[in-house]
Amino acid sequence: MRCFGSSIFYLYSFTLGSAKSRTIRQSTSSSEFLGVIATAECKMKESNSHELVTDVPASELWKIYNGLGFVQLFHQLLPHVLQNIEVIRGDGSVGTVIKVTVLPPGNSSPITYTEEFVKIDNKNYVKETLAIEGEVLNLGFIKYGVRLEIIDKGPCSSVIKSSVVYEFDDGRPELEAAAGTTHLAVAARAIAEYLKKHEASEASC
Repeated sequence: MRCFGSSIFYLYSFTLGSAKSRTIRQSTSSSEFLGVIATAECKMKESNSHELVTDVPASELWKIYNGLGFVQLFHQLLPHVLQNIEVIRGDGSVGTVIKVTVLPPGNSSPITYTEEFVKIDNKNYVKETLAIEGEVLNLGFIKYGVRLEIIDKGPCSSVIKSSVVYEFDDGRPELEAAAGTTHLAVAARAIAEYLKKHEASEASC
């Protein structure tokens, strides 16, 4: 994806036989100038998402996803993917800060970073976290966040939508590959299967 930023072109006309120059006007026409200085700032904002349809009630999934339960169960079920979690502060509410080490399937080495819970919407079943330091930002991301949403599809059906939202400077397309959702997708599948197996006796489905 190309980014077209706003560029300011300064047109300089040089008088013959004189070193003096004067700015005539702003222009975007390359045929009208002898020298051009262009400045452009462009940041890419992107997101990758994965959706998993489940036959688990949204309210049951949200009990896990809305706080620390998500990373704790993720680590319990898939310790080779989410290799370590450390709660730095908080109880799972907004403002909670955790340090995670994750090895997405297909990656050769794990990534450790610290993230903060910045949004928990118990009405619409949405949770958002934002990386505040660590290796994921050292890769070159200006912003790297995770959005987890449980979409209610009926009494016994829901969709787990897992998204990585990120921002980086134009000219770094290789970062798109580092913003995959594979680890979130395998977590969603494992958690849905776990709840089907262990919560079936309590659910009315």
